[in-house]
Amino acid sequence: MPADVQPIDETLAPGTSVDAYAIEHTLGIGGFATVYRARHRELGTHVAIKVLSRALTTDAEAMRRFVREAQTASTLVHPRIVRVLAFGRLADGRAYQVMELVDGPSLEQYLERAAPLDVSRVLAILGEVARALGFAHARGVVHRDLKPANILLDSDAAPRLTDFGIAKALDADADNKLTRTGVTLGTPAYMSPEQAMGTVVGPASDIYAFGVMAFELLTGKVPFEGESAFAIMMKHVQAPAPAVSSLAPQYAAFDPVLRRLLAKRPADRPSTIEEAMAQLSAAAHAGVPRRRRRLIAVVVA
Repeated sequence: MPADVQPIDETLAPGTSVDAYAIEHTLGIGGFATVYRARHRELGTHVAIKVLSRALTTDAEAMRRFVREAQTASTLVHPRIVRVLAFGRLADGRAYQVMELVDGPSLEQYLERAAPLDVSRVLAILGEVARALGFAHARGVVHRDLKPANILLDSDAAPRLTDFGIAKALDADADNKLTRTGVTLGTPAYMSPEQAMGTVVGPASDIYAFGVMAFELLTGKVPFEGESAFAIMMKHVQAPAPAVSSLAPQYAAFDPVLRRLLAKRPADRPSTIEEAMAQLSAAAHAGVPRRRRRLIAVVVA
C-alpha cells in the first residue's frame, strides 16, 4: 500500500445508527466480522450487531454463509441458542445481523481463567450444550463448528450456542456449495474425520466435536495438536485419540465414553447427542465417590 494511502477504518463509532439501534461499543473483532453492543433508540433494549467485513461483503460465498447463518439461527428458538433477530445492510453496503445480546465471555475465554473445572461444572456445561445441539439436530441442522469459542456464557454462567455460519441443513440441495462433499469447513482442533476429509457430514460430526470439547473440559487440552491445520486434521483422520486418563488420571472412568465419542467412523459413535450426554453422565457417577453422586445429579438435571 502506498505510504500516502491510509487503510479504511471499518469500525463503527459510538452513536452510529444501525436500523433502529445506536452503536455503544465494540464487543469483539475477528477476521470475518466485528461485533458491537447496541441499544434500541426507542425501547432501550440491548442487542449485539455483527457486521461482516467490507472485503467479505463483496465475496459471494462469504455472503452466502453470512445469510445462511442469519436464516438458520433465526429459526432455532431455544433458550440455549443465540437467536438472530434481523438482517440488513449498512449504507456502505456491509451486511449485518442483529442478535440477542449475551452479557458474558465465551467458554474459551472462561476456560483460560477458570480451568480446571470441577466435574459437576463440566457436566452442567456439556448438558446444556447437548440440549441446544439436540434441538438443532431434531430440526435438521448440523452446526459443524462446535467449539468453546462458539459458546457464550450468559449472566447466569449458562452456555448459549452461537455462530451457525457454516451450519448444514440436512435437506439442502445437493449442489449447495456450503454443504456438498469436497468442501472442508470448520476448526481443525474440533473437526471430525469425515469433516477433515471433506466428505458428507451429519449429526455424528457434531457429536465428535462434542467429544473433543468434553476431552478439553476434563483435561485442559484438545486431543490433537500440530504445527499446521493439515497436520491436526490428519491426526483426526488417522491417529487414535489419547485416553483422558493419560492427562487426568482421576477421570479414567471417562475413557471408554470418550473413545466412543471420538471414534473415527461415524457409525461407531453414540447415535444421538442425548445418548452421548447420558454416557458421560453415567461415567461421572461411576468415577466419583458415592457421597458426591447426588450433587452431580442435581447439577446436571
